[in-house]
Amino acid sequence: MTVAIIIDILVIAVLVSVTITKGFERALPYFVFVTVLLPVQAKIVIFDIFALSGQRVAIVTLVALYLIFKKQGAQVSPLETTPLKFLLMLHIAWCLLSTANSIVPGDSFKKLLYEVFEYYAMYYIFIKTITQVKTIHRIMGAVVCAVFVACVFGAIEAYSGWRV
Repeated sequence: MTVAIIIDILVIAVLVSVTITKGFERALPYFVFVTVLLPVQAKIVIFDIFALSGQRVAIVTLVALYLIFKKQGAQVSPLETTPLKFLLMLHIAWCLLSTANSIVPGDSFKKLLYEVFEYYAMYYIFIKTITQVKTIHRIMGAVVCAVFVACVFGAIEAYSGWRV
C-alpha cells in the first residue's frame, strides 16, 4: 500500500508540474503514459467500497487541472460540438438498462458511475483540449512507450522470477 501511495503522489506531482511549466495540452501525453503503464492491481482499497487506483488518481488530477487551466490557453479546440455525443448517450442508456437487469445492481451502478466519469470525462477533456496534430502524435508515442516499459518489466518477470 505504501508503494501505491508513493506512485499516486508522484503521478500528481508530475502532472501538476508539467501542466504548470509546459501547459495543459503538453501534460496529456504524460497522463496517457501513466494510465497505460500503471497496473490495475496497484490500488488503495477504502472500506471495501471504493478502490483508488493510479488511473483514478490521474483522472481526478487531470479533471482538476482542466478546470483550473482551461481558460489560460491561447488556442481553443476547433471542435464546437462533442463528436460521438449520441453514441455516448446510447452507451449510457444501455448501461442503465443492464444495471436495472443486473443480479447485483449496486455493483453495476457503481461500475456505471466509474465508467461515465473516467472514460467520458477523459474523452471530453481530450476533444476540448487538443488543438494540434503534434499532440496526438505525442499521445500515441506515450502509449507505445508505456507498452514498451510494461514489456520490459514483463520480460524481467518471465525470465528472472522477480515480481513487480
